Amino acid sequence: MPKFFKTLVEPFVLSLAALITLSLLYFKISVTTYQQIIVVLMIALLIGFSRILSGSAKISSKNQLSSILNYLILFISALIVQLLVFSTGGIYSPFLILLHLFTLGTSFLVSLKSSVSFLTFSLLILITNLWINPDQLRLIKDDPGTVLLYFASMVVIIPLANLLASKYHLKEQLSSILSKQVKVGESILESLNELVIVTDTNLQIISVNEAVKRMFNLNDAEVANKNMLDIVKIKDNFGKDASLQSLSVDKVLVEGNTRIVSGFLLYTPARVIPFNITVQIRPIKDAEAKVDQLSFVITEGNRIGDLSTHLNIEEAKKRQSLRFQALQKILTSNVSSSHTTNIIGLLLEKNEQDLLNAIELEDHSMDEKITLIDVAALLRDLKNQKLKLAQSLGVDLKLLLPEKETREKSLLALKPTTLSNNNFLPSSDFLVPLSVKWFSLMVDKLLDICLLLASNQKNPYSRIYLSHTNNLLINLTISASYPLIQSQHDQDLLLSEYYGQSFESSNLNFGSGLEGFIAKTISSHLNIPILIKSHTNPSQVEFVLYLVRKAQ
Repeated sequence: MPKFFKTLVEPFVLSLAALITLSLLYFKISVTTYQQIIVVLMIALLIGFSRILSGSAKISSKNQLSSILNYLILFISALIVQLLVFSTGGIYSPFLILLHLFTLGTSFLVSLKSSVSFLTFSLLILITNLWINPDQLRLIKDDPGTVLLYFASMVVIIPLANLLASKYHLKEQLSSILSKQVKVGESILESLNELVIVTDTNLQIISVNEAVKRMFNLNDAEVANKNMLDIVKIKDNFGKDASLQSLSVDKVLVEGNTRIVSGFLLYTPARVIPFNITVQIRPIKDAEAKVDQLSFVITEGNRIGDLSTHLNIEEAKKRQSLRFQALQKILTSNVSSSHTTNIIGLLLEKNEQDLLNAIELEDHSMDEKITLIDVAALLRDLKNQKLKLAQSLGVDLKLLLPEKETREKSLLALKPTTLSNNNFLPSSDFLVPLSVKWFSLMVDKLLDICLLLASNQKNPYSRIYLSHTNNLLINLTISASYPLIQSQHDQDLLLSEYYGQSFESSNLNFGSGLEGFIAKTISSHLNIPILIKSHTNPSQVEFVLYLVRKAQ
């Protein structure tokens, strides 16, 4: 059907119904005849609906009525409503509200244009009915206010129908898009041989892929809302059932980072002998960056990927053991045992996370959605997260903005977190399109390097300085108090694994040795070069990043 015809056919159908109603009113037929006509029309309407429900025709809420039957149903429905109202008193009819309801209904199921057409024709019929009916004119003269209110209600119904229809159709479009995405996700999951399980934070199953159902001979009803550990029988090498703690789920919920654990056995109905598995636990965050779901990927074998691809990881583990023996010896001779334990605990936790991040960088792609981020608020949050480690190492850590940035400082004071809903606040001058996860991790590792470098210096400090270089670029500088590093080679070592002999006397030895490797890997992926500068007055080393304020 031509497009221009579709735009005219609905008003034509409704105008035809209005014309028939006017004709019947003009000839002043009896109430009994009206009733007989309405009964016949309702029977025809029921027949039409029965055909629709049987599948021979279909009314779509997203498209205009397209078949002859659909247009006929629209015509009969409008005619029934108008005849019922105008045969029982017109403006004073107890069924007058049907005009409002039909207007709202057509705005949902057909279009706003059709609902406006229907209401317009109905108003014309009302006015004509008053003109040809002297009795109603006398009633209007006695009580004009009531009639004005009736007409006002019909005018008000148009914006209400527009508002409700727009919300309804928007919701339907979103539902359609989400349904398509769910189907795509399900088809991908069904093609995997790995066991993929999505749960809430209490390990109640939300969805599983086909591999899980095949392996355990289960259907959807048997896995829905069940605890994952009740369905998937996992034990450690000593025969003890896996738990939140042994699988490190509790740490994933707190830290919000992916973890890969191995050394577990999976028991299945199809195999008499259990087999070794590796479990990757990935947090799924909501709009406020809180972990609300967990994704478990269970793979046969001791680790995802080949251990030979992680030679730097294995070397980091060996070095970590030696470093902490030295760390404990040095700290014990200088500070209290409780403080020593605190520093060791913080560094152990940090270095363990560095190992996991390095594994993720080597085994998985770094794809993540780019979003517009307030860098000032993000750096404020990262600084607050690092304060505990900085204080334990005795380093003064601060985030600094230029004195002229009074507006930005006020925004930071009003904005509690990076991802908070602050629609009522003006936008920041430090908005940058970034991958939040990877950019945050890169800056986090640069901060680790600065804190470790400064920690054995006199009056140690580390500064995060943010400023505008020009209208397009933002300058981010992370510095640490440290003697001049003269050679370019030694500066480059700060972004390498284990840093080399030039830094053996520094407290970089107490880190994982992977901080620079992680920062440089992410820098290359995000195409954000890290410039290293060293100065004598004051003696400090700086990591400088230039961020583009808007996408090119």
